[in-house]
Amino acid sequence: MEILSLDMVSLALNYLNYSSQYFLIFFYFFFFGRAVLIVVSKLSDNKTQKPLFLLNIRSYILYPIIGIISVSNILIILNFLLPLKSKLVYALLVLVLFINFLDFKKIRISLDYLKILYFFVIPGILLISSYDISYHYDAGYYHLNTQNWLRESNIIFGFVNIFWPFGMASVYEYLSAILWIGSNFLLLHFVDVIFIHFFFMFIIDSFFNPKYKEYKFMSVFILFFGILDNFGFGGGRNGFLYFQGVGKQDIPLAILFFFISFTILIFFKYKDISLSEIGIITVMSLFIFQLKVSSAIIFYLIALMFLLILSKKIFTFKELIKSQFLFILLTFIWFLKTYLTSGCIIFPLSISCLNNFSWYIQGSTEAFEYISKHASLYFDLRKYTFGEWFQEFLSYDINKNVLFNFLLSISALMLLKFFIFTKNYKQESFLKFVLFSFIFINFCYLIFFGPIPRYSIGIMLLAASSFSFFVGSFKLRFGNYVFIVLSIFCVLTFVRFSSYQAFLNGEEHNLFDPSKYDVITKEIGFTNFNANWVFPTEGDQCWTNINCSMAKADVVLSEEFFKTAYKNPNN
Repeated sequence: MEILSLDMVSLALNYLNYSSQYFLIFFYFFFFGRAVLIVVSKLSDNKTQKPLFLLNIRSYILYPIIGIISVSNILIILNFLLPLKSKLVYALLVLVLFINFLDFKKIRISLDYLKILYFFVIPGILLISSYDISYHYDAGYYHLNTQNWLRESNIIFGFVNIFWPFGMASVYEYLSAILWIGSNFLLLHFVDVIFIHFFFMFIIDSFFNPKYKEYKFMSVFILFFGILDNFGFGGGRNGFLYFQGVGKQDIPLAILFFFISFTILIFFKYKDISLSEIGIITVMSLFIFQLKVSSAIIFYLIALMFLLILSKKIFTFKELIKSQFLFILLTFIWFLKTYLTSGCIIFPLSISCLNNFSWYIQGSTEAFEYISKHASLYFDLRKYTFGEWFQEFLSYDINKNVLFNFLLSISALMLLKFFIFTKNYKQESFLKFVLFSFIFINFCYLIFFGPIPRYSIGIMLLAASSFSFFVGSFKLRFGNYVFIVLSIFCVLTFVRFSSYQAFLNGEEHNLFDPSKYDVITKEIGFTNFNANWVFPTEGDQCWTNINCSMAKADVVLSEEFFKTAYKNPNN
């Protein structure tokens, strides 16, 4: 009995350690996002501010996401001049928090059962994932070393020459680079948890505090879609969210892609939006483009939104342009960063690589573009018929299982729509056109540029939620307590069973500290390529060895304030 109690105390202390770290980073971004909105409010017309709702949901739910987006873009700007491990960088990021005191009187701390669910129950369950989370393969391949370079140096011209994936450095690398705190790489996982935490708060709040009825309906369809993810071929996986290995950004991207898309579709129906909200939508869209260039398809909806605003004279062209100042500025800075580090405005899109940089190797980007698409099993018209390509696509179990389970889940949601909802007879043809054309274009885009399941989560979530635009009301009473129970069940099953086992066994997390080279050297080892560089003796993962490059080429790094990486094109 005494041993049992000691084990329980140890479990509790370990869990409290993880949760305290999580809440520290969560509320940092929470109050950073709040500070940004205070500044926006002071600089804009207060009449456009909605005190309770922002983008149709309660404002405080968006605070941590706005905080993450803001911090990430500030880091991009700072990295032009400073390495991201600089104490000045951390000091500036902390100083922003004091803006909250300009609006200190409006900080209200009150608890009700929903806030307990949002801020204690949901994250409390999600944090159990920490016990068996591990690195994604690409973390060791290039993500972590990209972050290490950002920590150690300001912007490097020709960064792509050190190793070509460095040219794809996403905004997530900048954010992750400042989270190497106390050699605790769990903070990288906690950023993913924040996005998933936001997702469940958004879904639940859409049911209890819907500004428009479609949000309530959407929350039911998404909730059942999430529950169905646990059943089907291969044990489940239907295109719903999951805990991805640390280092990848596909899940945060999918969440924001779904959120932005649904928000814009609601605008198409109700034509209700403020200039500040338009600005937030476009900056969020830029952020998911910064996460991965393949998400550029979101700008199809943005373009249609702008056309509708102008055609309906909701705002003037001048007002729209004024609302886009921050978006235009951040877009310019992002493209400038990409251009200086890779030689391309969009990397690895070879047609955007127009330059005469002395460090740029002409024709190199075409090879990188092909590697990126080939690794994603894209449909190459020159090599396959569609049938041949589709057969090869299905030869991978994960692709086959997710596709079949997705189709089964959509069929189940159609039955759900029939049994518990009435039909909506007032459907807008323009909204239907936008919705179905957007889903169709997305799936075509995936086929030709990379249809692996983790790239398709955002559009699959939108497809599952699309039923909400075609129902009128509930046939059956769907009680609040029923929804809460199902929501908690969905969150509980979202965490892998192996995580619960690891938690109960008192195991430590699997995120070893790769910045300690002796850990990697013993397992992998490094071989000298020349006087300046090494490569892994086994495999192709450099982890955080900043002298390691799988390019295996003569790369010379100049020593000026703005460093330039030159590569011998003959290697």
